[in-house]
Amino acid sequence: MEIDYTKQHPVKKIKKRSIAGRFLAKIVVSEVLFHEGSACWEWQPKLDGGGYGRFRTEDEHYAHRTAYKLFVGSIPDDKEIDHRCRRRHCVNPLHLEAVPHKINQERMAEAKTECVKGHPFTPENTFKMKSGRGCKICRYQRVKEWRERNPEHARRINTESKRNWRQKQAKSDNIVR
Repeated sequence: MEIDYTKQHPVKKIKKRSIAGRFLAKIVVSEVLFHEGSACWEWQPKLDGGGYGRFRTEDEHYAHRTAYKLFVGSIPDDKEIDHRCRRRHCVNPLHLEAVPHKINQERMAEAKTECVKGHPFTPENTFKMKSGRGCKICRYQRVKEWRERNPEHARRINTESKRNWRQKQAKSDNIVR
């Protein structure tokens, strides 16, 4: 049986939706998650490993960046998009702000109320580090585990530390007298 290629076959027309149309079809306005009086727009399809919505356009791969470009404007080169509601899957343009990397990192650190192991960041349990803040309970646990793994080294450090402390005390006693 031969196929007649000269016959015209009906061609299915593909409706091409705009980027905004495709984008808006993939969000649900939350009934329970709010920030400063406006609801979060929850991204429904694919999330990456970090919890960010994925949406592919010619120049973007992240849904929150696409939302900012569609509804606010272009993103300056020296800025990144900060989720002011602290929810990575939210794409509400009222919750997004273009800020320098340092400010974004500071806001993320401030929003954390507990360490990765679940200990609360209270004044009694928190110490300052160059990169932010740390948990004293976790730090104590790490030191304890290290001392158990390295008893000789820990003993030597402890002896040196005591010797240095005694020398400082002797110097200060001589100055006081």
